[in-house]
Order: sequence, then structure tokens, then C-alpha cells
Amino acid sequence: MLLVVSLLSACATAPRQLDDVQFDEKLVETDLKVEALGKAGKMEEASVALTRLAALNTARKEPWSRLARMHFESGNYGAAITAADEVLQRDSSDLAAKSIRAVSGLRVAARSLEDIQKDQTLAGAARPDAQKLATLLRETLGEPVLVPPTTPVVEPPEEVRRPVRKRRVRRVRNVSPAPAAVSVPAAPARADGASANPFGALQ
Repeated sequence: MLLVVSLLSACATAPRQLDDVQFDEKLVETDLKVEALGKAGKMEEASVALTRLAALNTARKEPWSRLARMHFESGNYGAAITAADEVLQRDSSDLAAKSIRAVSGLRVAARSLEDIQKDQTLAGAARPDAQKLATLLRETLGEPVLVPPTTPVVEPPEEVRRPVRKRRVRRVRNVSPAPAAVSVPAAPARADGASANPFGALQ
């Protein structure tokens, strides 16, 4: 008897599932409401509205996608990871959800490592995990070194820093000699007495 009562109460509290057409109409209405709440700075109410929308059709990923993006933009990375996981449960190929989960996880890890550095008792225990994270980042980014070392600035020696006076070099103008006269040999006379000039007959 108690089992029947509990099942009836659970059915009474569970929201009625909407089909895709009804859900799309409700999605447009909720989007407008969430946008207005976001502009007013009421992020908690916007989150509640999207969570209620997600319960109306548990197979759809759109409410969780909007929740993941909203939490990510507001810096609530833990909630963004949770919402992104809900998206990937419904669509494992969703690239936006993968990106939000990955970047949110990196930012949470960076914050955690900064906090651990302040506590020397935990710094040693976190070192292996930090090394694994650094290795994974290098493989993902394709960079052998995450933070390249800066090249130290070396001051030149004093004798190099002193300005060197340029010596004035006296230029000597090269005077080239006048070209020698070139004698042009006369054209040889032909044996038949004709002129060697082919145009001589025309003169």
C-alpha cells in the first residue's frame, strides 16, 4: 500500500512530458524570459527557468546547452561542467559542450593549483597531478614548453657601449687617362682594281 502511494505521489510531482512541437514553442518562450532575466542580472531565476524547461522533455539538450553557456559566461565553472555533461549524455558529439567542459575544467584546475601553492602541506601531494596536467596540455597544444623562458638582457661591455668616433677618410679622385687613339686600318684593295666599298659604284 505504501509503495502504491509513493508511486502515485511521484507521478503527481513529475511534470508532463511535451512532444517536440510543444517543446519548441516552450523553448522560444523560455529563451525570451531568460534573456530578460539575464539583462536584469537575475541569473538564478534564469537558471531555474531553464531547469524547469529541461524537465518538460528530458531527451532534449537545448536547455542544458543554454545553462552550460550561461554558467560559463558568469564564471560558475562547476555548474557549467555539470550542464555540459548533461548535454553530452544526450549528444556525445556536441563540440560546444566539449569545449565548455574542457575550458571550465582547466580554469578550475588553475584556481585549485594556485590555492594549493599557498598551502605547503598540500603542494607536494598535488605535484604528480600537476605534472600529468602539464603533460596533457603540452600534447593538446602541440607545444614542448608551456611557458617559454625569457631571454635575459645582457648589458654590453663598457668599451662597446662607448661611441666610436669615425675617422674622416680623405677620398682621392681617380683620374682615368685619356683613351689612346685607335687606328682603323684601311680596307684592302681588290685585285681587279674595284673598290672594296660595295657602294662605290653609286658615288
